[in-house]
Amino acid sequence: MISALRQRWFTQLSDALGDGEWRIDIDAILCHVMKCSREQLLAGLVQEATPERLHEVEVLLKRRASGEPLAYIVNSKEFYGREFYVTPAVLIPRPETELLVDRALVALREQSCQLVEVGVGSGAVLLTLLAEGGAEQGMGSDISGEALLVCEENAKRLGVNAQLIHCDLLPPGFSPSGHTVLVSNPPYIEESYVLPRGVTFEPDLALFAGLDGLTVYRRLFERLKDFRDSLTVCLEIGANQAHHLALLVQGVRGEDFQLFQDLAGRDRVVTFNLNGK
Repeated sequence: MISALRQRWFTQLSDALGDGEWRIDIDAILCHVMKCSREQLLAGLVQEATPERLHEVEVLLKRRASGEPLAYIVNSKEFYGREFYVTPAVLIPRPETELLVDRALVALREQSCQLVEVGVGSGAVLLTLLAEGGAEQGMGSDISGEALLVCEENAKRLGVNAQLIHCDLLPPGFSPSGHTVLVSNPPYIEESYVLPRGVTFEPDLALFAGLDGLTVYRRLFERLKDFRDSLTVCLEIGANQAHHLALLVQGVRGEDFQLFQDLAGRDRVVTFNLNGK
């Protein structure tokens, strides 16, 4: 029965969303409801679904047909080889952000230091860095209390130790002693930009940053001036923002500015150093 329903559901999603790999989405929803792996599902090793479970699948498929991202429907998204709990309170972790983790790990492994993430969201970046052994503990901040609850849940699931703080950017007067690696994937989209259909389900607070997309960067750079000791900064940026970030780095007398492209060849991450006061 499930096999026949899968084909019907595939047709429904194709009609609603156009051509795509909808069988993967259908199977993910089925596995979420049936609490099984895709391998078990495809091998026919699951019990026939009850009417209640089939109704639940239908409800979730309607959400997917509306354009809602699969990650919000099944409350899960893979990032850097780990599954993260996600809700509409946080951005969905994206593969290109793994480059931010790669560059932060390089910085963390060069010397003993503290780890801070501004705008922690689901915790995908901060908790991955901790799980990869980049630091023993780290601090993450977010202006959204709901996002911090999601991050806290992910920290429990991964078994890592993270201090989470509810604040805008950084706590007042925050200036850790010793070398610090600060990472951030802040909002960087221009307010006038028209989002693709699926992205409209994600929180505006984590996406938009003023008329030119640089508002949060400017405010963050003002706070970086408060750090007494040396600092390595790793930031995700928009594809056309590298020049603007280079000017901001010059404004705080940053050194060793580097720009890195993602696998699609787009500017994605910048890193630089500050010597502190």
